[in-house]
Amino acid sequence: MNSCWLTLFLSMMIEILLTFVTTTNPVKHMVGSIIVPSALMFAVMIVAESAVRLFVKVHDFINIITALALASILIWVHVSVPPIHGMLFLPFIISMFYFS
Repeated sequence: MNSCWLTLFLSMMIEILLTFVTTTNPVKHMVGSIIVPSALMFAVMIVAESAVRLFVKVHDFINIITALALASILIWVHVSVPPIHGMLFLPFIISMFYFS
């Protein structure tokens, strides 16, 4: 779960830094790229942390599903960036390192 929390905080920090260099309306950028995705990712992480505590035997699968949900949120927000679809590999990369 630590890698998922790291993904959440890194995406927030990068989007906050991008606020200073964006050419769009800063308020629109903050709402569309920082507040809404961060709130969704935070909600996913809270549900995942609760599920890991409740369902101890399947915590491996919960980690993979959580990573997939976070990657899906990031792709939804940044769909206009061409290489962002590679983020779908994030859950698989996490699971490869986790299960090895």
